[in-house]
Amino acid sequence: MTSNIKKIIIKTLTLFGIMPALYLFGISLIFLFTLSSDLLKNPTLDDLIMIILILFGICGFVGLSIQLVSNVYEKVKLKIALLSLSIIGYFSFFTFTNGLQSWTNIFDSFKNFNENFFELYFILAPIIISIILVGINLEIQKNNNLR
Repeated sequence: MTSNIKKIIIKTLTLFGIMPALYLFGISLIFLFTLSSDLLKNPTLDDLIMIILILFGICGFVGLSIQLVSNVYEKVKLKIALLSLSIIGYFSFFTFTNGLQSWTNIFDSFKNFNENFFELYFILAPIIISIILVGINLEIQKNNNLR
């Protein structure tokens, strides 16, 4: 695959991931401010963990933004780190909030895929694209190390 085609594919993937990630970023900011004020009034470990997981998600949004605006072959380690934090935060957030029930609800949404398409897109697209981009960036990093 030529370099230009690879760049176009990566930018297109990133664009499809950043659109729902922008929505989730806005929700994250709202929850972050709410949880921060709750943490100051009545500190709990649950609130602290949620704040950390939300910050991991924000790292993912920043990683997608850097992926979109920077050269594909630049800042590779930073993109890998930020996108990896978002993957950890994503799975931890859903597991921490409702445990297995969160995953059951997501999988049940696939049964009515046509009715739940937009919900699934907003929930799954950023993380699936982040996983793909981490793989691509790891490959780029490996190729950079071989040179």
